[in-house]
Amino acid sequence: MFLITGCGRSGTSYTAKILRSIGVDVGHEKKGRQGVVSSIWLVKDTKYPAYHDQHRPKSFSPILLQTRDPVNAISSLTTALEPSIRWNARHIPIEVPDRMDEMAVLRTAGRYWVRWNLRALSVCDYQYRVESLEEEWETILGLIGEPLSEFPHVRKNLNARKHQEYTWETIIGALPLYERRMIGRLRQILGYTQQL
Repeated sequence: MFLITGCGRSGTSYTAKILRSIGVDVGHEKKGRQGVVSSIWLVKDTKYPAYHDQHRPKSFSPILLQTRDPVNAISSLTTALEPSIRWNARHIPIEVPDRMDEMAVLRTAGRYWVRWNLRALSVCDYQYRVESLEEEWETILGLIGEPLSEFPHVRKNLNARKHQEYTWETIIGALPLYERRMIGRLRQILGYTQQL
């Protein structure tokens, strides 16, 4: 069973819908017969958030990491529900303040994006950008054992949320020193240097 994982707000709903449209039995945040698209199942736990399937398979092969432009992902992550952020914070790890103003929310979202992607990179077999999904299509299908098929075009804003659009400079300014250094490195490793 394959796992396509991505930090929260990285377009995993979109990817699951595309795969289902070509007949792949894949669930989003729950098991399908062939695989799952899930941010949460990157880690093993005894209890997952209530919205998520609780029955995680023991292992996945392959594990693909889907990433999204850090400015867009972090801006969107500021809308994440607090229980979800707190669950993830136990595994990344990051501290989540009890009271959060706008900058604390942005700082937490940025720290989560950095720490989560670092963890995912340490276990994934292949990484691609959601913005390049069509160009990566043949490779992704090969990795999950599917025959080549034409890239299906489905609506991209399936799980879109209204949110503040932050700039790279604002995000960097909100981050502590470690995450500030690592986000620049991750941006290069993940292939986002030309997009900011």
